[in-house]
Formats: sequence, structure tokens, C-alpha cells
Amino acid sequence: MLEILTREKEAGRLEIEPKFFKVAGETFTAELRNRVEKAFPSLEFRILDTYACTECLFMAFECDCGRQHVLEDWVILEAVDENNQPVRDGELSTTALLTVLSNHVQPFIRYNIGDRLRFYRDPCPCGSPFRSFQIEGRQATVVRVGNVTLSPLAFDLEHDSAQRVQLVQTSECVFEVRADLLDHENPDQIFEPIMQSVSEVFAKNGLVDVKVEKSNAPPHLTASGKFHEVIPLKCDA
Repeated sequence: MLEILTREKEAGRLEIEPKFFKVAGETFTAELRNRVEKAFPSLEFRILDTYACTECLFMAFECDCGRQHVLEDWVILEAVDENNQPVRDGELSTTALLTVLSNHVQPFIRYNIGDRLRFYRDPCPCGSPFRSFQIEGRQATVVRVGNVTLSPLAFDLEHDSAQRVQLVQTSECVFEVRADLLDHENPDQIFEPIMQSVSEVFAKNGLVDVKVEKSNAPPHLTASGKFHEVIPLKCDA
């Protein structure tokens, strides 16, 4: 949502002057942060990036060094492999398990939240005693083609003439691009550069046989009503 607001502000279609932004999701990149700060000079405070989910609204906080710290007096967050076994600090997990210590009415114990984490090996320079980690994103949105795994962040799905662009994996080697267009007069001029950009990502990763197609279908919402820019096979979280 913040990416959409930023794009609208950059295009001159959004007339708001916010003082503060707070985001809560899986991944807030440094590139997007820089764009937001440039597009909204009215911001008086740093953008607060929090880590939360529906089952726990207070899993972690971001310090001044840009690291997420687990609120270890409230929750236990475990980085684990595909067998739910702990991975070493510095290694990227397959998923994460959440235990909420404060919830006595409806306990969550080692609940699989599907996020891929990497705990830092070294203490954070900010001095916090709480463990710090990086977030790569939700496992359910990771694209897999053969033995290659790609983060949804690898794809640039923006276009000035499209409000939303989505990449949908319809089979292992076939993807389709969907879009909510702002300009309907020349749709091919919008789809073609996006499809070319997606194809280049696959080619750089050795996936030369992947087919990228244009779709006239609107972007898909998951069963829970969420919008994902990238929808891999069997992703309906």
C-alpha cells in the first residue's frame, strides 16, 4: 500500500502531506524507504517499520540501526528449517514458529507463520539485549521453478500507467502478467516492458525456458482478501 501511495505521489495525483508513516508487514526494503522519504518531504519523523501478524500484533520493533528486534519478554520467535528444526544464526530459515507468551485465552505455541528469517550472528550496535533479525518475506510468496527459488522482491512490477501489476504463476514454467490499467488506449505499451523485465529476471537466473504471457484478467486477491504482487503456484494465503 505504501508503494502505491508513493507512486501516486510521484505522479502528482496524490495531494497529502503526512507527518509520519508506520508500516507493518513482511518486508520493507531500503529502496522503498528512500523513495518514500523523497516523495513525501513533509515527513517529520522516521518511518516506523514494525513486524507483526494477525495472531500477534507486537512481535518485533525496529531500532535506529535498522534491525528488527524480537520482543522476547512477550514472544518466542524461532527460525527453523523444513522439519521445524532450528537453523543457525546467519542462515536463512524455511519458515518461523511463533509462541505468544502473553495470550492466556487462546494460546499460540510454535505456530507456523510462514515467514523466512535470518537472525544476526553479532549483537546489534544499538545495544538492545533482544535478538535481531532480517526478514526475507513470506514463504507462500516465494517463486519456485525447478531447483531455482526467487523472492518476489526480484521482480520490478511497476508502471506509471498501471495502478496494480501482478505476476501469476499458472504452471511451473508459465507466468502471466495482470494489471489494473490507468491508460486503456495502448495496453501493449504497458504490458510489454513489464513482461520484458520479468523475462530478464528469469534469464539472469538461468531460467531461459520460462514463458511470460499477457493476461486480460484482473489482478487476483487471495482467499483472505489480500493483494500480492507475485502469486506462485498453490498460494492462497
